[in-house]
Amino acid sequence: MCDLCEYDIDLINNESLELCSTCSSRESENLLTKTESIKEYLLSSNDLEDVRKIEYKNAYKTKSYLYLKPDIEHLAIIKHDSLDNMKHKKDEKNLKSIQRKNKKLLSEQQRKNELDGYLKSIGLNGFRNDSVLCDEYLKNRTNLSKEEIGIILIEMNFYYTHTDYAQELYDNRQERYINKDHHCEEDLRDSSKHNAIIKYFENNSIDTIRRNCPQSLLAEYHTRINKIHKN
Repeated sequence: MCDLCEYDIDLINNESLELCSTCSSRESENLLTKTESIKEYLLSSNDLEDVRKIEYKNAYKTKSYLYLKPDIEHLAIIKHDSLDNMKHKKDEKNLKSIQRKNKKLLSEQQRKNELDGYLKSIGLNGFRNDSVLCDEYLKNRTNLSKEEIGIILIEMNFYYTHTDYAQELYDNRQERYINKDHHCEEDLRDSSKHNAIIKYFENNSIDTIRRNCPQSLLAEYHTRINKIHKN
């Protein structure tokens, strides 16, 4: 007996689904996965709860199901009045999805242009595709303003171009690895910045420091600078 070869819609709520070897082939166009049924026919998991099905293990070795396409079409007709009406709803849903994506892309482009222009206005090279801060601002996932991001990027540019921060960070990471130290990366970066900037203050004149060091760091380390360069 095969429920597809001898199709009977009245048996849609049977506990089991019996198929012949030909109809049970995974390549059969008359069999749909649960995901396909929900996505293509705008159904829900509840709609499929009591429908006959074949159980199988998917590629992730978890339980999944196959349904008869005629059964799924029947459910879609009940839910949407007709297959044409279902297709109309599906087209509307796809259109709204496209509109949302386009709106998001437009918003992201506006934020990118805004940040790019601001960063260039304060002497930086503009938006950086390799910057986590820039990416988070682009996707509106941060509470930082463009001004705050600018301050951070100016400071990082200083650390990399005027101090041995990169070497400090590398050495500290190596030491942490050797000693199996479990300090978090953020703490490691902060301590490396601190050590690097103190060395910079010690090895440079006050005029050089004032010329190169960002105002935010001059304010933060004002007392330390005065102690190092006391008259």
